[in-house]
Amino acid sequence: MVEKVGSAAYRIRIPASWKVYNVFNEVLLKLHKPAVFPKQQKQEKEWKQRKEDDHTKRNEEFEVEEVIDSRLKTRRGSRTGRLEYLVKWKGYPNEEATWEIADNLEHAHRKVQAFHKKKPSAPQPTSMPANFFQRYHNHTDPVIPKKLFGWEDGKFDKDYLRNMDKRWAEWKSMRQIDETKRYDSRDENLEEGVM
Repeated sequence: MVEKVGSAAYRIRIPASWKVYNVFNEVLLKLHKPAVFPKQQKQEKEWKQRKEDDHTKRNEEFEVEEVIDSRLKTRRGSRTGRLEYLVKWKGYPNEEATWEIADNLEHAHRKVQAFHKKKPSAPQPTSMPANFFQRYHNHTDPVIPKKLFGWEDGKFDKDYLRNMDKRWAEWKSMRQIDETKRYDSRDENLEEGVM
């Protein structure tokens, strides 16, 4: 704790890597209790030792012990994702495993290949370039030509009417009905006065 800021808030010294505002309400703070049990004391010593080692190894590269899993992480609104691997680091417990992007594991490509042999169904990098895939074209929408049946120049009306007259004349000549030769038994009965 660095200082008391308000009536119920305290400023605390925290690591810069945490990216958290360093003022907390007193309700959220607890006093540090030293380890009581031997296992807790051992874990606390190991944690402090690892923290000191981390400060000395800041510029060194961590060694990958095993690749545990992979995933495609997508951003909101994006169709493409980036490939990430869950990496267990050498000398660290499973709880310290982190998700790393594939580009960060260029020196551990044998571990990545071994992981994909063990789990072939897990997401993996594609060998096809991104410009290989073409944009989708909707084939269900009809393609309407700009000039349909000559509607724009008025030729459609003339051609349409001429064809209709021609077809009507053909139909009429095939089905010509002679009114004089038509036979209806009811007409005869009417003329004779019989009903």
